[in-house]
Amino acid sequence: MSTDQQTRRREARRRAIRRRRRLAAVVLLALVIVPIAAYAAFGRGGSEPRIVAGKAGGWRAGKVRPAPGPALPSPAQQARAVARIIRLGLPVYCAGNQGRYVALTLDDGPSNLTPQFNELLRAEKIRVTYFLVGANMSSDELSASARESASLGAVANHTWTHARLTELSEADVDSQVRRTSQAVRAKTRAPVLVFRPPFGAYTSSITRIVGSYGLVNVMWNTDSRDWAGLGWKDVAKNVLAGLEPGSIVLMHDTREETLKALRNVIIPELRRRKLKAVTLPELLALNPPSAEQLEADAQSGACLRGQHDG
Repeated sequence: MSTDQQTRRREARRRAIRRRRRLAAVVLLALVIVPIAAYAAFGRGGSEPRIVAGKAGGWRAGKVRPAPGPALPSPAQQARAVARIIRLGLPVYCAGNQGRYVALTLDDGPSNLTPQFNELLRAEKIRVTYFLVGANMSSDELSASARESASLGAVANHTWTHARLTELSEADVDSQVRRTSQAVRAKTRAPVLVFRPPFGAYTSSITRIVGSYGLVNVMWNTDSRDWAGLGWKDVAKNVLAGLEPGSIVLMHDTREETLKALRNVIIPELRRRKLKAVTLPELLALNPPSAEQLEADAQSGACLRGQHDG
């Protein structure tokens, strides 16, 4: 091999080495820049970049921030909040007066309308508490609706047959409560921490029986009166009258007018008033009523901070 050929081969090897080094540098740079760019774009929590108003009235990319507000309480925190009230042996009419939380509740389901409520609440990201009638869980179709409801909020005990418990023996009250919790847990695979007596009829002994099954007796301080057959505008008007921090709102997922009221007025008004709808166990953990408030409310049979019954 001539000297010129050897020189050309050495130069070719040098060029190949330089190309490999440049390629390695590009790959290394990509491995460093891509994660940094992703971090800058999405932040630690994976949220999308937020747009904020510019000084001149236009819009500019804003600093990435986590979603506003505290995280929802864990299942353990919710269970502790419920257990605290059970130990006091008192019903709940409303939460405390801290934060911007309310509890929307839907009684008497699951019903044939429940899937429509589920669809709306899922789309709007609204969390509610469904008070279920145990006998309704005998239907496979209704049980499927209840399972979906449990994934969107909380499921609760509303007795086996929607009975007026004050007219029953303690043994029959016990059966109404026990069978319902068993059926709801079995069909939804969700915890059951809350109870509501039909017609709001209860005694201290009923509250004691309910507590023995790990349930807190929860009433309401805002009645939509949808059960009276009102049109959706009147249902919405009654709810708005008591839509404030700590409120517990009584509605029914057996009423089409209630569905319209939620869609047309109540949900938009929640956002306008900057209120967040959470489940009852979440509300009791986020904004627990004091023992003094619970005692005073129980003695008066109403939330002393304000009772709205239409």
